[in-house]
Amino acid sequence: MFDERRVHELAARRGDPMVTSFYLDVDGRRYPRPTDYEPHVTNLFHTARRRAAESGEVALAAVKDDLDLIRTWLDGGIDRATTRGVAVFSCAGQGYFEPLLLPVAVRDQVSIDPQPNVGQLLGILEHRRRDLVVLVDRRQGRLVRVELGVAVELPGVVDEPERQVDTDVELGSWEHRREEEARRHFRRVAALVLEEVRHWHPDHVILGGPGDDVAGLNACLDDAVTARVVGTVTLPIGASTGQIAASIVDTIREVERRREEALVQELLDRAPQQRKAVLGLPAVMAALADRRVRTLVVARDFHAVGARCPACGHLGVAACQCPECGTPSTEVDDIVEVAITQAFAQDVGVEFCEGTDLDVSGGIGALERF
Repeated sequence: MFDERRVHELAARRGDPMVTSFYLDVDGRRYPRPTDYEPHVTNLFHTARRRAAESGEVALAAVKDDLDLIRTWLDGGIDRATTRGVAVFSCAGQGYFEPLLLPVAVRDQVSIDPQPNVGQLLGILEHRRRDLVVLVDRRQGRLVRVELGVAVELPGVVDEPERQVDTDVELGSWEHRREEEARRHFRRVAALVLEEVRHWHPDHVILGGPGDDVAGLNACLDDAVTARVVGTVTLPIGASTGQIAASIVDTIREVERRREEALVQELLDRAPQQRKAVLGLPAVMAALADRRVRTLVVARDFHAVGARCPACGHLGVAACQCPECGTPSTEVDDIVEVAITQAFAQDVGVEFCEGTDLDVSGGIGALERF
C-alpha cells in the first residue's frame, strides 16, 4: 500500500521523454472476470498511443515500450481478493516501472506526461482517514481501527464485575464499590485508547456503547484523545467489525462536510479581497507557476482542458505560445490533474471538496503562502 511519502516521490519524478500513468478499475463486483475489463485496457492503450503520437516519434516509441511492460504485468494476473483498482507508472527508457494495487476502485485513465499523474492517488489518500472506534460498557472495552472502510479489531479490556453474592458487604457500600469498580474499568480503557492514539495517530475517535458508560469513559479520557473525539454511535458492545465500520460512515461524512465547507468559505471570503487566496483556473495556474500556493482546493470531479509548454513545462488554460520561453504549447486533456501533481511536487497541500460553493466558483482555488 502507498502512503504520502511514496506519492511525493512519484510526483517528484521526471520521465525522459515521458512517464505513462495508467489507472484501471478492476473491482470484481463490476468485473467478475479479467476479460470483463479487458475492453477498457484496449481503449486506454489506444488513447495512450494516440496522445504519444501527437508528441512525435520518440515519445510514441517510448510509450509503446511502457504499454508492453504494463501488458506483461496485467497478463501476470492480479489478486483481486483485496484489490479493486490498479495504478501503474512506467518510463521504460529509465528502467522505471511501479505498479500499485489499490483497495478502492479508480477511474479508468491514462496520461502521457513528463511527470507521473498522481491526482487519483491523492484523492484516495484524502479518504484514507484513520478512525478509531471505542465501544465500552461496564465489563468490556473494544478498540477497532477503521481505514478505507476496512475494520481491524485490537486487543481490548475485559473486567469481570464482582458479584455481591461473593462478598459480605452492605447494600449502600456495595453500590459504592460497584461504582468504583466501573471507574477503574473506564480508566483502564482510557489508558489503552491513549496508547493507541499516540501509536497510530488516528484522525478521528468515535465512541459507542450505553450512554452512561460512554459518559463514564469520556470523563477519564486524556485531552489528547478528547481533541479527536468527533461523535458517538449507537451500537451494542458485541457488534461485528462490519457493523462498526458501517455505523461511522455518516458521522465521518458530516465531519468532512463541515471541514470542506469551512475551507471553501475561507477561500470565498479572502479571494475577492486578494488576501492570499485566488479562485479559478487561470489565477491558480499563475500562483502555481510562482510557487505561491500553500493549499490547493479542488472540487471533486472538476476537469478542464489546458496546455503545457513541452520545453519548460509552463502550464496554461489554452494552447498558445509559451509566455516563459516562446515555445508553442501543446494541449493537455486534463490540466487539473497536471496542476494537482505539480502542486504536490511543490509540497503543497491538496484538498478535494464535494457539494460546496466551489463547484459554482471556478471549481478550483488556492490559499497562498505570500
